[in-house]
Amino acid sequence: MNMRLAIERLRTVRCGGWTLVEVLVGVSILAVLAGTLAFSSRLMQNSRRKATAQSQLRLIATAIDQYADFWPKWKVGSVVIADKGWPDFVPGRLFAACGNPLGVYQAIPGYNDFVDLGGGDWIQDNVLVLNANSTLAFALLAESGKGPHVRDRRGANMQEGRNFVSGSGRILYPPFDPVCVPGAADAAKTTEVFVDPWGTPIRYFWVYRDASRTSHRGWLPVDFAPFVADSGPLGVFNGAFNQDAAPAATQIAAGFVLESAGPDKRFGNVWKINPTQQEIADAEDNLFIAP
Repeated sequence: MNMRLAIERLRTVRCGGWTLVEVLVGVSILAVLAGTLAFSSRLMQNSRRKATAQSQLRLIATAIDQYADFWPKWKVGSVVIADKGWPDFVPGRLFAACGNPLGVYQAIPGYNDFVDLGGGDWIQDNVLVLNANSTLAFALLAESGKGPHVRDRRGANMQEGRNFVSGSGRILYPPFDPVCVPGAADAAKTTEVFVDPWGTPIRYFWVYRDASRTSHRGWLPVDFAPFVADSGPLGVFNGAFNQDAAPAATQIAAGFVLESAGPDKRFGNVWKINPTQQEIADAEDNLFIAP
């Protein structure tokens, strides 16, 4: 059999009434269609998730505003640290330990003991993002102050903190210290967090106007946030957080940010002074509510 005859026979091979060439062309077309359908499906899924995330952020922001309408401006001693009574994003202030003059709770390492500062760019620290998130959840679910302010737990997509971190330091909220509160029952309960539709805990923090400095979005960056371990001005401008010793009027929190990391699950950081190009790129698909 010569080569030409073999090629002619190959061309006429039938497979259930189809030539081999036709079968291969059909398979190629189906593969292209399947790929296009999968890509379209991912786009539609992300579109639905973005709509869900925006609805979720609005729900939480409304709860925060309702909370702040009841509570007065935040003060540490005589120093005002926030324009309104938004839920604190720093566990160490809300859950200050019995040994600290600010609180009546037991100290939990890494949560309320003023030790886990997370470095200069602390808002990128996933553990501290989780801490601030669980602190927000605690405030918005509390029955005090006309609460609870989050009634649609499903819409807020609340999940247990234990799903995102191991170790008792962030699974339970601190209980009252019976030495500080004699006869107090164990107040410890499981932490809860707000989780975006892509499975990432939502980031929550206060922001600060400061006209003397330039940042990507015009706010004092979150990696310069004040943190207090005492009740005086020096605590508000704690050096561990690189906070400038400027007049208090220029350092007061002026609003809050709720932020979803989006489909890529990377926050980035456009809220700081001179963010890097990588930080800006990581934040491109983020969804957020800001002042």
